[in-house]
Amino acid sequence: SYAIEGIVILISDGDTITVVNNGKPEKIRLYGIDTPESKQVFGTQAKNFTYAMVYRKSVNVEPVATDRYGRTVGIVNVNKKCLNSELIRNGFVWVYDRYCKKDMCDKWQQLEEVARQSKSGLWSQDNPVAPWAYRRKGKK
Repeated sequence: SYAIEGIVILISDGDTITVVNNGKPEKIRLYGIDTPESKQVFGTQAKNFTYAMVYRKSVNVEPVATDRYGRTVGIVNVNKKCLNSELIRNGFVWVYDRYCKKDMCDKWQQLEEVARQSKSGLWSQDNPVAPWAYRRKGKK
């Protein structure tokens, strides 16, 4: 799969950004992770973290898949750092076990475990609700 390179022009939330690639905007969903929804605790912080890391910066996206909304799902790198793993390391996301199947997912699980142990970011809460559980609850 080809790499997508471009400038980030929009941060929809912590795990979804828009990159201008060859003159056209392309929505990218970060692979293997799920940030809290915007109304959840830490949803805004996750978005701000992503914003600080990539907004108006040149990024390189390694596409992994296309989701049901037609978005590219990928691994985003900025200045030799991986946005996906930085979000995990800083406690702003869950590793999305159901969809994270690549080799690096094991390492990501370990990063998440360290973040949990050190109560970084959303792990500072007593019972953080996973975004997929939160979304399900909202649909009832």
